[in-house]
Amino acid sequence: MMEKFSYTAKSGKKITLPRFDNIPFGVIRTLRKEGETEQFFGLIEGVCSAKDLAVVDAMTQAEVRELMTAWQKESSTDLGESSAS
Repeated sequence: MMEKFSYTAKSGKKITLPRFDNIPFGVIRTLRKEGETEQFFGLIEGVCSAKDLAVVDAMTQAEVRELMTAWQKESSTDLGESSAS
């Protein structure tokens, strides 16, 4: 079973995302040549359910930064880091 990361937004709504190691390879592959901003949006759009994406869309930029920081910390990785690093 794939491990998940759960986050409760300030609105009280919960978001569930895969841990970084469990992001489908196809999402990473299709974003590999994109710029950093497009990679960020593509990653969120590629792993969020419609319900979770609606929660993220209602968050402020500061809240999204907090989400990303918590997601990375829980996944024990930094964006851009690979297992070969």
